[in-house]
Amino acid sequence: MKRAGLLVLLGVILTAAAGCSRIVVESSPPGAQVVWSPDGVQPYQPWPPSAWEITSSNRNAMTPFRSAGSYRDSVFVTVEKDGYMRPMPKLVQLYGFRGEKLHFDLTETPDAFAARMREQGKLFFRGEWVDPEEAGVVEYNGVVMTKEEAFRQEQLAQGLIEYDGEWMTPEEADERETERRLAEGYVRFKGRWVTPEVQEAEERIDEEVAAIAEEGDFYEMPTPRVVGRQLISEAQIQLYNSTGQVVRFLFSGPVSREYTLDPYRSRGVRTEDRIILPPAEYEIAIVPTGRDGSGRDLRELAARLGGEHADALSTDPVLGTWTLTAGSQVSFNYAGGGDALDMPLDDTDIIVPEFEIDAPDIEIPEFERREQPQRRPPGGPPPGGGGGGRQQ
Repeated sequence: MKRAGLLVLLGVILTAAAGCSRIVVESSPPGAQVVWSPDGVQPYQPWPPSAWEITSSNRNAMTPFRSAGSYRDSVFVTVEKDGYMRPMPKLVQLYGFRGEKLHFDLTETPDAFAARMREQGKLFFRGEWVDPEEAGVVEYNGVVMTKEEAFRQEQLAQGLIEYDGEWMTPEEADERETERRLAEGYVRFKGRWVTPEVQEAEERIDEEVAAIAEEGDFYEMPTPRVVGRQLISEAQIQLYNSTGQVVRFLFSGPVSREYTLDPYRSRGVRTEDRIILPPAEYEIAIVPTGRDGSGRDLRELAARLGGEHADALSTDPVLGTWTLTAGSQVSFNYAGGGDALDMPLDDTDIIVPEFEIDAPDIEIPEFERREQPQRRPPGGPPPGGGGGGRQQ
């Protein structure tokens, strides 16, 4: 009987051993919880699977972890630990007499790594964690910067500005700037420091534009054409003169400028010849001079020719107001008379005019044509027929 009982007990043990599978899970660092999913898609749950027949205590499975049981199936296993990203799961075959050993290298989350660096007293500066004293940096208003920049920010926060390497109030800086500029011979004009020559030139432009407006004898400036936009803080202007006389373009505003164009010329079109003005409202006058490029008075010539020639030459100015905006490209094309600022032309430096010539009718007399003697063609018979040979 005893022998029979031993045989039964041995059979039970062998049967249990035959259905046993083992799993070992480790991680770096240790202390991660082992979790599983039946297909890698459904939510992960703490080990063990519900059908795992536990043969040893493995509840609250934390790495390093070892367990044995009976399951006969496949599951996906990974680990979880606070402050670390969950690694990719691994497929585990849980069958009898089969053992699985898994190892996971854990990577800290960016927030956890940053918190650990801050606990060590380090600061994140220019893409790396550095020792503040060694790198010469501090944290000011939540931003890591050099000590020099932090000092600068502190001065600006107090309403100070830097002038000639010193920090002072705006009033003190303006007083020093005024003293320095006056000593250099500059004058304050339209909020700018300019030379007396520049002031005189701009005042002359402003006075001329104002005089044209006061006299009232001018054409109203049609709307100029905005031909493009650029990523700049100023405005760019393009000027065209489509007439045979010299034309002056006057811009009166926060800065005043004059541009003179010879007949059929342009300015400000090419990159190397750009005309840039600060964005603002300008009073603009276009003044035809009545003279050609060599200085000849076209009005006197037109008067001598009379008729349509005298009427075609317009010397009345064009006047209007236009606001130049930042980044805008504005084209002004003077075509003369009431057609001033006609359609802007292509990107060119020279404009070729078209002329209409009214040619008078000339009577050509007819002459009597003399009859020319006939010539013998080479190798042929003489004129009038015949064989061309000697008579017998």
